[in-house]
Amino acid sequence: MLIAGTDSLTVSALPADGRAWRIDWVGNLAFPNRMIRRMQPSVLLHFSPLRDDPYDSTDLLSAAATNAHYQRKCWVSVGSLGLFRVGDIWRNGRIESRPDYQLETFPELVVDSSTTTIVKAGLSPQENGFLLPLEEHPWHRQNTQSYCLAVNLPDNRKMIIPCYELIRFYFGSSSSLLIQFFQPPLKHDRLYTDHKFDNSTKHLQISLAPKISGYSAADIGRIACDPVAKRAAAIIGTSSLKASVTGRECY
Repeated sequence: MLIAGTDSLTVSALPADGRAWRIDWVGNLAFPNRMIRRMQPSVLLHFSPLRDDPYDSTDLLSAAATNAHYQRKCWVSVGSLGLFRVGDIWRNGRIESRPDYQLETFPELVVDSSTTTIVKAGLSPQENGFLLPLEEHPWHRQNTQSYCLAVNLPDNRKMIIPCYELIRFYFGSSSSLLIQFFQPPLKHDRLYTDHKFDNSTKHLQISLAPKISGYSAADIGRIACDPVAKRAAAIIGTSSLKASVTGRECY
């Protein structure tokens, strides 16, 4: 599926029709099906075509920016998850733009167990309407069971972050690392064989497991030394496997 070109990376699973397509959502997970030669766990990528091309990045937040009724889907390996950021624009299988959309800072924002909640994308809390109203955000329509992190903001607002985006951001430093999370149970010897932290210098010396990219050394060091990071990494695969064995879609 991934073709290494001389100047860029081409994803053959994405449309090659000359149009601009935006990554809408990362959907459910599927474990390997060797009948169709899918050797790695895969995620279902959702994307839709932009209505206006050339496009104005200031209009891309509108629900009418893409034609959600013509949304397409394709399976991509979890190892390639780091390539696909929600909101990115691709053309002919190559990334064309990563718009800023809307930038905002959150000074002194406390993010801990008292200010965050794991929710589903289609949640309708009490009588306040949906967290992600479809008339404003139609792109998750087929993925209302997706897990997201809801962070409480001042002025009774919430920031909703798809959990796949958190995985990509915190652990997407290499394909080899991402694959390990989706092959439960996560065992440390598949990530590193030895580590030593010097409290006086605050330096970590770590020996990575075979086939693990050096680009992921800092991420793996955090997992090795921080029990919160270790638990977060382990729960990615175990929660997906739990859904799979009970016959539910994995998010």
